[in-house]
Amino acid sequence: MKTAAVILFGFVACNVWADAPRRWDESFQIFATVAKVDDTTIIAEADAALTPLGFHRDSTGTTYPGNFVPGIFASYKAGNLAAAMIVEASRAGCIVFSVTNYDKAAAGFAGRAGAAIRARFRGSFATGVSFFSDPECTHAL
Repeated sequence: MKTAAVILFGFVACNVWADAPRRWDESFQIFATVAKVDDTTIIAEADAALTPLGFHRDSTGTTYPGNFVPGIFASYKAGNLAAAMIVEASRAGCIVFSVTNYDKAAAGFAGRAGAAIRARFRGSFATGVSFFSDPECTHAL
């Protein structure tokens, strides 16, 4: 009897969650390498790019808390409805900037944050920055 109740509950719960409307969001990612620059400088430039858009850094230091994930790490929030991160991508030296906006009224915000990062990095790092279309940083843009 308990088994039947668990199976029935699981079936009903799965169907209810499957029919739930998906929350709107937009996301944007940038993959890059920055030559001869330390993590602190990369994060400082990201801070400078994102602050005018209303982001504030939500992390401390420059590495993932607890060092469970190697490499650079910074997280940001813009109000309650947008978040961004800079982390090391799938290979050393390659970073990914990702932003997600959950505010449909601010559609395009994720793209503006990505454009701000790209412009700031190009201006600050000049020929030392390269942008890529993949998390391995193998396909240059």
